[in-house]
Amino acid sequence: DYRTLTIHVPEMRNSACERVIRGAISRTPGLKQESIKVDLAARTITVTFDTLLAADKNIEFMVAKAGFEANGIPADKKAAAALPPDLLR
Repeated sequence: DYRTLTIHVPEMRNSACERVIRGAISRTPGLKQESIKVDLAARTITVTFDTLLAADKNIEFMVAKAGFEANGIPADKKAAAALPPDLLR
């Protein structure tokens, strides 16, 4: 079974943020890489994944561990502090 998930990432401001987040979630087992859609204006990422291999929270926590809030899950503070300055944080 495949599921499509939209993740609201309020701190995602530019393509540099997008690269960091894509890198973090791309390691998700069962994630269809070609399904990753980013809307910078809406600050959302939409992905499709195999529910036998991952769950919504797995992907949301990967975004949070990369230093960004994801669907209300707070960003990892250490990761957020380590983000490069071009991420406008």
